[in-house]
Amino acid sequence: MEEILRNETATIICLVPKASHYLWPARERANELGSDVQTMSEVFWSMAEDNPQGFLSKNVESTRRILRQHSNIQRVEMICESSMRLVRSGRMPDVVISIEYGYEFGEEALVEALERHPDVDVVLNANSLGRATSAALEHADNAGVHILNLSSLMGGLKNL
Repeated sequence: MEEILRNETATIICLVPKASHYLWPARERANELGSDVQTMSEVFWSMAEDNPQGFLSKNVESTRRILRQHSNIQRVEMICESSMRLVRSGRMPDVVISIEYGYEFGEEALVEALERHPDVDVVLNANSLGRATSAALEHADNAGVHILNLSSLMGGLKNL
């Protein structure tokens, strides 16, 4: 990224493959240099915005906004474009979540999420109508992670 921005400032550095993934510190550094890093999906959806820089997936942004309001959350720290660390109050340990989106959230979707975010505690299905399959739930149990929707996460933050 430093090399890309050395000669000329790009409005956005777009990561083209569908499975693109970036770490949040890279995005913060690009912002310091007057640019931004986004996945192809983020670029596509940001085109309707007045300023495409700073755009974040609506699933991620709304989840982040809602979690910041939870009484047990001190801070929400972005890790990458679709995962974050929830720093909880008191002596409760941090919770790392990955935000995914699926109607029928199957085992394959879980495997992909865990490959991209191996240290998560919770895989959050941002689709409020989505349901995890029994195979995905069994795999999650074996992997020691939870598959939750936002409502379940909000209610369960005291017990995770």
